[in-house]
Amino acid sequence: MELLIDLPNIQIQEAFEDRSGNYILTVISTEKGTHCHKCGKRIDKSNGYGEFVELRHLDILGKQVYLRIRLPRYQCDCDGQPTTTQQVSWFTRRSGFTKAFEERILLSCVNSTIADVTIKEKVTYELVSGVVDRNIDKSVDWESIRKLVPQDENPNTVSEERVVRCKLRDLLWFFRCPCFVLRLSS
Repeated sequence: MELLIDLPNIQIQEAFEDRSGNYILTVISTEKGTHCHKCGKRIDKSNGYGEFVELRHLDILGKQVYLRIRLPRYQCDCDGQPTTTQQVSWFTRRSGFTKAFEERILLSCVNSTIADVTIKEKVTYELVSGVVDRNIDKSVDWESIRKLVPQDENPNTVSEERVVRCKLRDLLWFFRCPCFVLRLSS
């Protein structure tokens, strides 16, 4: 089953199907230790577990998958002996989604509205907007985009309108993300 989830350093403890037909998987992290949030030192002195977090993951066989995880906490011996909850590479704290699911949402945004994505992925408008806001820059560095203009044109005479008409492929490469929404003031 771990192969289907395709996330590093986890082990499935329990799996069941809820009344709505969703798969609920309780997982544990097999990674040992973390870095202290105060001093940055690597720590491995166990100090219990954090609260359960439920995350939406990629669907399996057309059914929604939710991961339940309690990440281990570790205590540092630095000043104040702070405790730090382990951070894993496959989700962002306070997100509610795995990074793989966020990438799927961003890919679904290509040639679609946020309202369309909410229907396709069965998530709320606010959640999709949050994913877009976390992953897409809100400002445009026009000087960097001007570099995409063909070399035979004088960069000093290139207008913002001409830059916007650059090939979408070039813009997507520049921003290195599956979707980019550019809002121009009139």
